[in-house]
Amino acid sequence: MSALILLVEDDRSLRGVAAEALTASGFRVHAAPDADTARDIWTEYGPFDLLVTDVVMPGKTGPELAVELRALQPALPVLFMSGCAGDAQLPEGSVLLEKPFTLASLVQAVSQQLAPACRARRALLVDDEVSISTPMARYFRRLGFTTDVASEVEEAAALALHHHYDLAILDLRLTRWGGGEGLQVVDELRKSNRGAAIVMLSACVDEAAEREAKQRGADAVLRKPYPLPALARLAFELMGTRIA
Repeated sequence: MSALILLVEDDRSLRGVAAEALTASGFRVHAAPDADTARDIWTEYGPFDLLVTDVVMPGKTGPELAVELRALQPALPVLFMSGCAGDAQLPEGSVLLEKPFTLASLVQAVSQQLAPACRARRALLVDDEVSISTPMARYFRRLGFTTDVASEVEEAAALALHHHYDLAILDLRLTRWGGGEGLQVVDELRKSNRGAAIVMLSACVDEAAEREAKQRGADAVLRKPYPLPALARLAFELMGTRIA
């Protein structure tokens, strides 16, 4: 499926021709005249593969919009357009296309920003509580992950053996086993998915349990409940520090 682009430009004529050029190049485009409208569009149609936005607009600026959307969709690629960016602080990893530009250069810049996108990331989510694993899986799917869910050690270990995971989020204690069974999953992941980022969650974490989890290979140990947007931001940060 072609890339989905959120285009934000307050100049009506430029917004129109830019959307037409990108659509003609095979991209799917949703266009907005301002940041508030763009946020509404993201809520209905997101996540997006790329945000293309003017820097200076009435109301929220392009950089402010980018920060807001990245809080919801970590690692969202951003392409800024501006003829007077000045001292504007652009988010890390974004690119600036200076106005005036040709439609061909716009399409080229969009293609270059989308080029780093590779295979869909895969996440393993292990929790014995469906009320936790189901919304977590739904959230990470919206961020572009392929998600596998397990509730038991054997099931999680089998998945770890047969799939390549970029991320694993594991409950430390699985009810059926009554202890720190999530650590067994960490062991299996470190054998077959050495590059995966591993986050452990638990309602009760003491220093000894956290120390053991990190010694076994967990990258972070967090206390439940943990907000999903913050969990996703941490996950992307951890994945950015290693090659899976």
